[in-house]
Amino acid sequence: MNQRVLVMNGQRLLQSERDGKWETTKVDKANQLKPGIYRLDAAQPADKNKVHLGPIVHADSVAVYQQAGQSLLRHEAAAFDCLPQTGAAAQIAYQQGKAHCEQAVRHTRRNIKL
Repeated sequence: MNQRVLVMNGQRLLQSERDGKWETTKVDKANQLKPGIYRLDAAQPADKNKVHLGPIVHADSVAVYQQAGQSLLRHEAAAFDCLPQTGAAAQIAYQQGKAHCEQAVRHTRRNIKL
C-alpha cells in the first residue's frame, strides 16, 4: 500500500492510496515540517552505522520516517524504546542495535510590553 505525508497550511495529512485515489487517514499539526509531499513508500532504510539528523515526518508501530537532507529514511520502530515526536527535529544514532533519539525541544518566549 502506498502512503504519503502531505504538509500544507500548517497541517500534516497522512494519506493512503486505494483504488488509484488518495484518502486522508489522519490530520494533525505539522510542527517544524516544511510544506511538501513525503512519499513514505519511497523511503530508504537507515544506515545503522551513521548518525541521522532531521525532522521526524511520521512514526507508527512499524517504522519511523525521518527527513535527512533531500532523502527520506526509514527506521524500524522496534529499535526504539519510545517513538519520537512527529514534526520535531531529531538526531538518531544506533548503539548495539537499539536506536537512540535526541529531539530538540523548541521553546518560544514572548516579550510583552505594556
